[in-house]
Amino acid sequence: AVVVTSPIYFASLSAQTKMMIDRFQCAWVAKYVLKANPSAKRRKGVFISVAGSYRKDFFENAKLVVRSFFATLDIEYSDEILCGGIEKRADIDADEKVLHNAFAIGKRLAAAA
Repeated sequence: AVVVTSPIYFASLSAQTKMMIDRFQCAWVAKYVLKANPSAKRRKGVFISVAGSYRKDFFENAKLVVRSFFATLDIEYSDEILCGGIEKRADIDADEKVLHNAFAIGKRLAAAA
């Protein structure tokens, strides 16, 4: 499985996460220009992100980038955890629904391995 995590900054991924994804441009060229697909098997992918804002649309651009990244590497976008209103590290600890969902996703990924 591949898990991509990033906070949302100005409605997009962090610069470090985007830079890592951009390094895979050679995989995009291999797949779509050279028509070579070196992926051995399809894996599952998860996107986990937090934002200070409660606006759900703040995640849309980041999701599009992650979906494109996963498609290039033949990774199935299988789950996501998108948490708005997270200002401090401990804020997520108060959301038991999110923590339960994260645990369930982890169990599904481990069972599929």
